[in-house]
Amino acid sequence: MLLLIVIAIAGVPAFLLPGPVGIVLSAGVLAGALFADHRIKESVQRIPPHVGAEALPGQSGTVLEPLDPIGLVRCGGEEWRAVDLLGRPIARGVTVRVVRLRGLQLEVEPMEATPLSSPR
Repeated sequence: MLLLIVIAIAGVPAFLLPGPVGIVLSAGVLAGALFADHRIKESVQRIPPHVGAEALPGQSGTVLEPLDPIGLVRCGGEEWRAVDLLGRPIARGVTVRVVRLRGLQLEVEPMEATPLSSPR
């Protein structure tokens, strides 16, 4: 829609200034608008995602079901199956950090070194 508006505005100099001057000026306005549109789209694509699975690494979560070896973690407002990165058991209520996502399972590590669950 914006491109149609720009094309319409770019045609105005051709009507106001007949001949080659109006055409060149219209082409310049259109080229400038297309360049600006390209730069805006390029900068938006560089913004990292803030939603979905791509945004999970680095976020913190809370263990809902103990990780021994697989448990349940709440992260980003959703519940995920999770496993400790080093295979250690982690107790319920511990805050963990998401290291990566493998399929539909999170690999996490405890935020603190001490709150690992005790052996059974």
